[in-house]
This record gives sequence, C-alpha cells and structure tokens, in this order.
Amino acid sequence: MRFERFVGLAVLVAAMVMVGCVSQSPMSDRSPLAGQAMFADIAKNDEDPALRIAAIEKLTDQALLADLARNAKDYSIRMAAADRLDRSYHDVVTATYVEAARKGETVEIRKDAMQKLAAYEGRGVAQR
Repeated sequence: MRFERFVGLAVLVAAMVMVGCVSQSPMSDRSPLAGQAMFADIAKNDEDPALRIAAIEKLTDQALLADLARNAKDYSIRMAAADRLDRSYHDVVTATYVEAARKGETVEIRKDAMQKLAAYEGRGVAQR
C-alpha cells in the first residue's frame, strides 16, 4: 500500500510539472487553468484519499470545493474541501464539520471535525 501511495503522489507531482503548477524552468508558459482542471479531476475521481486531498489543497475554485465538501463520500475529503472554503461558504463549512462530527468513519475523523468546528466558529466570533 505504501508503494501505491508513493506512486500516486509521484503521479500528482508529475502532473503538476506537466501543467506548469511546478515548473522545471523559470519560464513556464503553461496555463494555470489546465492545472485547476487536472486537480479537480483528481479531487473528484481518484481512488487514493491522500492524492485527492493533495489535489484539493491546490484547488482555488470555491464552487467546486463547496461541492466536494457537500457531496464527497469520504468525510476526510469533505473536511479537506471545507478547510479551503472562504467565509462566504460559512453554512457549507459548518454543515460539513457538524455532519463529519456525527457520522465520520472513524473516531479520529469525528474528533478532528469537532476541533475544526470549534476553531472555525472561534475565528468567526473574533471576526464579527
């Protein structure tokens, strides 16, 4: 399993180089939008959760992140997407953390969701 994970992460890095998200030279002419499309595909469809989370960390499309936070089957994926959402998606972030705290696949996910919810709500109070 470790080898498969390593290969998956290597594929992500290679794809990032191909679309110019990580440049092998200082003068890259690749489109950042191509990288976003590739990351979106990986985030939605890859079987490896670690690879999906790595792709989510590169996404900037708030609507896509909100969709992943609402609809991904794996709560760790949902929470990774919710972590990237801005305050305009407050309801999505809160709902994602609450549902993961209640229904997460493992105790660790449920505990992590409760901690994220407390921290998120704490930041919200401080910003008001």
